Amino acid sequence: MALQVLFLPTILFINKRRSGLIYKISDDFQKMIDEITNTIQLNYNKDITLNDMAAKYHISTGYLSKIFFQVAGMTFKKYLNLYRVKQAKSLFYSEGEKSIRKVSSSVGFHDVCYFYKVFQKIESMTPQDYLLSIQKESRLL
Repeated sequence: MALQVLFLPTILFINKRRSGLIYKISDDFQKMIDEITNTIQLNYNKDITLNDMAAKYHISTGYLSKIFFQVAGMTFKKYLNLYRVKQAKSLFYSEGEKSIRKVSSSVGFHDVCYFYKVFQKIESMTPQDYLLSIQKESRLL
């Protein structure tokens, strides 16, 4: 019974943090996350990790992860993958690139199987199906 009492304040504190009652993001953190998202947009085709960003700003990866989620509304990895898939779609559509392997590596995915998995999760279709839909659309025009 005493053990439960010791942990009760921690649980209440965590629940309050999750509900947003006591968690406010400072302007400095907002600026840092803006800089990180800008770095992603400029370097999405390179290896970018949460560890690298945390080291750059001299904070722990766990703390950066929490701040990023609070500001961006999604995890660092999800933001990075969404941006990479957006760029891949642009390469497929506007530049007419047909090689899924080339596109996946040019947007920062080293493993084409992982690219397929991420693309399908985000777009609800495989890159191959996306290419086919573009081809069908171009024939109709």
